[in-house]
Amino acid sequence: MARRVDKWRQGELFQKDGESLENHVAEWLQKVRAEFSVFVSDEGIAEIRMLHGVEKPLVADHAKEQSTPLSRRVSKEIEEYLKGTRKSFELKTDLSSLTPFITKVLRETEKIPYGETRSYGWVANQIGNPKASRAVGQALHRNPVPLVIP
Repeated sequence: MARRVDKWRQGELFQKDGESLENHVAEWLQKVRAEFSVFVSDEGIAEIRMLHGVEKPLVADHAKEQSTPLSRRVSKEIEEYLKGTRKSFELKTDLSSLTPFITKVLRETEKIPYGETRSYGWVANQIGNPKASRAVGQALHRNPVPLVIP
């Protein structure tokens, strides 16, 4: 049986011929769902960390690792997003620990509609710094909330 390889954020995702991608992704997510840690502050989502193997999250001073109404709501919205029933998040993000440049990049990226893409150069132009496309790429690499702001 031939296999098709799709790159996925956590590694490689193997799909069997004839299997729907949606079903395969749902099955794969069930296997890795426990690999996510979500940290919230009083302001909103502070960090979403995808763990690898036995890696343990480092809890930032500004984040709380306890079950609160906000953390339960975050979990619910992420679950809906991963199932494909949610296209955007209603939750606020706490980017206060980031530099002003990274915050500006993430706030602009947040405006990109679901399912659409833009280049780093486009984002750089939007934030008023057209020569900063490489810096935009680095800022997005440091994104602490990758599911909420892709």
